[in-house]
Amino acid sequence: MRITPCQAALAAAIALNLLLLLCSRSAPGASPRCRRPGGVPGVTVILRDFDGPDHDVAATARSFSSLPGVPVLVVAEASPYPPVPLPAGVAVLSLRPEPHRAPPRPELAVRTRHVALVPDGARAAPGLLRRMRDALEADGDAKVVAAAVGRRRPRCLRLEVDVKKWTVRYGHGERESDWWRSDQNDQRNDQRGNEQNNQRNDRWDDQNDQWRDDQNDQWRDDQNDQWRDDQNDQWREDQNDQWREDQNDQWRDDQNDHNDQWTDDQWRDDQWRDDQNAQRNDRTSDRRRGDHCGALDGAPAVLLLRTRDLFSLPFPLTRPVVTSLSLQASVRGWRLLLLPDAFPASRRPPPSPHEERRARASLDRHRRTLLEQLGIKLEVLPDGRRRWHGCAKDTPRCFGTVRAQTPQYLLQGRWTPPCCLRALRATARHVLARLEEAGVRHWLEGGSLLGAVRLGDIIPWDYDVDVGIYREDVPKCRWLAAVAAAGRPVEDPEGFLWEKAAEGEFFRVHFSRTNRLHVDLWPFYARPGGVMTKDSWLGHPQDVEFPERFLVPLGTVAFVGVRARAPNDPRRFLEFKFGPGVVENPEYPNPQVRRLAQDVGNKNAR
Repeated sequence: MRITPCQAALAAAIALNLLLLLCSRSAPGASPRCRRPGGVPGVTVILRDFDGPDHDVAATARSFSSLPGVPVLVVAEASPYPPVPLPAGVAVLSLRPEPHRAPPRPELAVRTRHVALVPDGARAAPGLLRRMRDALEADGDAKVVAAAVGRRRPRCLRLEVDVKKWTVRYGHGERESDWWRSDQNDQRNDQRGNEQNNQRNDRWDDQNDQWRDDQNDQWRDDQNDQWRDDQNDQWREDQNDQWREDQNDQWRDDQNDHNDQWTDDQWRDDQWRDDQNAQRNDRTSDRRRGDHCGALDGAPAVLLLRTRDLFSLPFPLTRPVVTSLSLQASVRGWRLLLLPDAFPASRRPPPSPHEERRARASLDRHRRTLLEQLGIKLEVLPDGRRRWHGCAKDTPRCFGTVRAQTPQYLLQGRWTPPCCLRALRATARHVLARLEEAGVRHWLEGGSLLGAVRLGDIIPWDYDVDVGIYREDVPKCRWLAAVAAAGRPVEDPEGFLWEKAAEGEFFRVHFSRTNRLHVDLWPFYARPGGVMTKDSWLGHPQDVEFPERFLVPLGTVAFVGVRARAPNDPRRFLEFKFGPGVVENPEYPNPQVRRLAQDVGNKNAR
C-alpha cells in the first residue's frame, strides 16, 4: 500500500503532538520542554526540616539562593505560615493533597542530577556543595554525603535495620574511636622509639667508656712493660707481647660485634618508624576524606545524594530527614560519608524552655510517625538502652485476628513484633507462676514447648503461648475458679485478664483488657488406658491425644527466663505430636500459606 505525502505529514504531526504531550506531563506545571535523562548538572537545595512560626526558612533560602546556579525548593505539608518573604526564584511545594489540585509530585520539581537536603538555620559555604558532589562521585561505597551544620560535629553511628524483626540497632561508630586509639598508639610508639634510642645511646656510651678505660689500661700496661723490659729478660717481654695481642684481638672482635648489632637495630628501628609514619599518613588521609557511617546523631547536617536515588525511596521527604534517609539507606545497603567540612549556622538567640519543649515534642511526633510508617517497633541504642514504639498494656496488640494459623505480618515477610513477644513473655511468666503457686499440674504444649526446646524462648513468629493443665486441678487456681463460677472475665491485681475462651472448653489469660495477647490454658484429663484427651479440638495437625506417661513425672525446661514445667521427655513428646525431626526442621504453622524458607536469611523479606 502506497503512503501519500499528505498521509506521511499527518502521521508526523500526530507523533510530534504525542511527544509534546508526553513532555508536558513529565515536567512540572505546563512546560512543554522535555527533561534531560538523569537531570541537568547541578544541585537543588531542598528545605524540609523546619517547624512552627519561629523557623529560619527565609534567611536559609536567601543564603543558598545566593549561590550561582543553585535552585532552592521549600517543601512542607502546607505553605509556611505565617507567610514568609522568600527570595525571588525560590519555589514552594506543598505535600498535602488538595481536592482541587493535582497530586503533589516533588520528583518533577527537581531537574538537577543531585539534591541537597538542608536543615533550617544552615548557611551556604562557597564551594562546599560542589565538594560534597565530587566526594559522592569519587567514593564508590557511599550513596549519601553529609556535612555538619555549625561547630558541633554529628556522631557517626553504625546502623542495622532488621525489617523482619521490626528492629533497629545502633552502635558507636568505629572511625572516631579508632582515630583516638591510633593517636594513643602513636604516642606510645613515639615513646617506645625514644626509649629505644635512649637505651641504644646508653649502650654506646657504655662501650665508649669501656673503650677509653681499656685504652688507659693499655697505656699503663705499656709503661709497666717498658719498666719490666728493662728489669727482666727477653722471655718475659715475649710473654707480655703475646698477652697484649690476645687482648687487643678480643677487644676488636667485641667492638665489631657490637657495631654489627647496632647497625641491625638501627635498620629495624628505621623500618619500624617508616611503617608507623606510613600508617599515620594513611589514617590522616582517610580522616580528611571523611568517615563512613550508618547514621548520624547529635547535630544537624546537610545531606547530598543523587536525585534518582532520593526519589527511589518510598519515603523520600519524610521527617526527620536525616533519620528517615539513614533507615531507608541501611535497608538498601547504602553507606553515608561524613565529611570533615561544615556549613555555618545562623546566629540565633538560645530558645526558651517553652520553645525547647515544643521543638522536642515536634521532633518526637515526627519520629514516631516515621517509625510507624517504616514498621519499626524497637530501637536498640548504642548504650544498650531500648526504645519501644509498639504495643503496651494500654494499647491494642499490633495485629488483628489470626486466620488459618497465619498472622498477617507473616504474609509481609515479618515475624512477631518484639513488643508483642515482650508482652507474651510477661504474660507467660505471670500465668506459670500463678499455676505453680496454686499447685496446678501444668506443662508447656505445642509450639511453646517447641520454642523452649529449640531456643528456651517463644518461637520468633509465634503469636500465643499454649499450656496444658489437668482439668481436675482447675479449682485449685483462684482465678480459674472465679472465671468458672462467675462465667465472665476476671482481672487480677497485676492487670492480666482471665476468661473462658469463646472458641471452646479452655481458658485464656490476656496481657490486659486492651491488649489481647494471651496464654491459652488447655484442660486435659486421662481417659481409660492412660491416654490424655480434652473436650475442644481446633483442627491443628499436632493437636492429638497422647500417653499420660509423658507427664508422670513432669520435667522442666528453660522458657522466657524461668524454669517451666514440661513433659519428662520433651523431644519424644514433640515428635509424637509433630513428627520426626520437628526440633531440627522448623516451619511456619501453615506452610500451605507461607513457608519459612521464604524468609530465613533475609532480614528485609517481603
